[in-house]
Amino acid sequence: MSSLPSRLIASYVAVVLLALLVATGVYLARSLSYKEADAYAQLSTSLYLVTPQIEDALVQQLTTQRKTRVLSATLTIRTQLLTIENEAGLTAAEKERTRAARAQIRTQLQQIDLALLEPRLRAQTVALVRQDVGAMRTELGQIETLLGPRPAGAAAAPLQAALAGIRANLARIDAGIPAAPALQEQDILSAASHIPSELDRTKFRLIIVARDGHVVLDSATSGNMRGGFINHLPAALIQSPPPADPIEGQLPGGDANGQALIYEGAPPRILLEDVPNRLPVNYYILLAERQPVFLDVVGDFVKQFLGIGVLAILVALGLGWILARSLTRPIAALSAATHEIAQGHYGHQAPVSGSREMQGLATDFNRMVAEVQRTHQAQRDFLANISHDLKTPLTSIQGFSQAIVDGVVRDPQAFRETATVINAEAVRMARLVADVVDLARLQGGATAIERQPADVAGLLQQAARSMQPQASERQVALQVENGALPLVPADADRLRRAITNLLDNAVRHTPPGGRVVLGAQPVPGAVRISVKDSGSGIPAGDLPRIFERFYQVDKSRAPQGQGSGLGLAIVREVVSAHGGTITVQSVPGQGSEFVITLPAT
Repeated sequence: MSSLPSRLIASYVAVVLLALLVATGVYLARSLSYKEADAYAQLSTSLYLVTPQIEDALVQQLTTQRKTRVLSATLTIRTQLLTIENEAGLTAAEKERTRAARAQIRTQLQQIDLALLEPRLRAQTVALVRQDVGAMRTELGQIETLLGPRPAGAAAAPLQAALAGIRANLARIDAGIPAAPALQEQDILSAASHIPSELDRTKFRLIIVARDGHVVLDSATSGNMRGGFINHLPAALIQSPPPADPIEGQLPGGDANGQALIYEGAPPRILLEDVPNRLPVNYYILLAERQPVFLDVVGDFVKQFLGIGVLAILVALGLGWILARSLTRPIAALSAATHEIAQGHYGHQAPVSGSREMQGLATDFNRMVAEVQRTHQAQRDFLANISHDLKTPLTSIQGFSQAIVDGVVRDPQAFRETATVINAEAVRMARLVADVVDLARLQGGATAIERQPADVAGLLQQAARSMQPQASERQVALQVENGALPLVPADADRLRRAITNLLDNAVRHTPPGGRVVLGAQPVPGAVRISVKDSGSGIPAGDLPRIFERFYQVDKSRAPQGQGSGLGLAIVREVVSAHGGTITVQSVPGQGSEFVITLPAT
């Protein structure tokens, strides 16, 4: 894969795969303990669901046994009441006198029947039953009082037996209500009979064990421990009183297959809650499962994370392709634009698109192309201008020197005039070459700027004196306006030359009768030098290029042969070398003002 998109996609997928491998390693290293902790949490939660079911079933069984005894006694009492009513030895008057009492006993029996309809015989229900038993005893005593003493003999025996039977059954109800039968293994098995079928749909197994470790119930279909023993039950589980919270633990080699188990265990609470005398609890409920091993973790990973990993790779490929496209599309466009620029098509622009960084790169590229185009244009203008400026004096020198060689110039006066022209043109060429060399050195940093505290006011006076003859010749008033000025760290010669260049331009472009003002004033931390003229001004379209080499706004504005187009470029380089700035404001027809700002000491 040699293309950039392919390499990006490969790198992206490699990073995703590496992240998956690291995540897998961390998962496999730590998930075994997490898996065991999660198993304990699930066991604890399930234990809170299973235990109440077994407790409710046990309560229902024990309550049914107690209700059975009470119902048997109440049925016997009803039979014995019928014996009293049908006793032949009773007169009609005696039956009438006891009718209300017998009816009241039947009412109490109905109330007991209603009480027995409740699922559990709670303390309030037991109190109502006992109240009804007491009321029946009272009514039974009233019956005996109303009947009075009976004569001895065989005729009185059935009546006496019925009354004694009622008293005995009332005693049975009163004594049997609070008592519960002892909890037996069969009760446990019966109460938990429906739980194993529910656990078949889970990974848990229900184990009910006696205090001595004897296994009463094991819901596992394989490795069944029922009938065996679990040694060393934890003391926290079988302590008295029983623990309030489930106890977790392990059973190494717990079942017949030697499989280690983990469990959550707790004793049932029902006997402690519903039985007044609180019979001891001798059976314990354990909810267990196989202890997790490393292969379980690997199996879970294969089932759960392998598919996710494949999906992640596919998603990574898709996202990598999208990412590669989004990254390489602007790069490809930028590459195409670079190729166009290399072919010399400087007008071509790179599209500004993609991410913020790519947009910034494209913007900088377009700015660079514009600068290259401007520089290229400046170079062409430079070659054209210097060719023109050198061609004119060379043509003059060649023509006048050829006239001397051909003998056309013979008299001394003509010879002197010809030599003067040749010398002037040579001086002009020398000045042009010197300006080009000086500008090149300034732009290349080859010329050192030696800064010393300079008196700006003195430099202004010197520059004005050097330009006064030209100003007088052109009938231009030259004025200097300045007050007290601080010293400026500067190369005095080069700074005076820059000011002189500005004055030279101002005088040459100011018509006769005009005025040029050279001024300076202090500003915070700097000195502001200005050259203002009342000349023809500069068109707004030419202002951005006036500091370029050989650029002239209009050569016809100055006398032929004056100015090389390098003066303002040299001024800008000198000012920049001093850490200052130069600006220009101009209104065509009204004049221009150049302002130099230099940092002061």
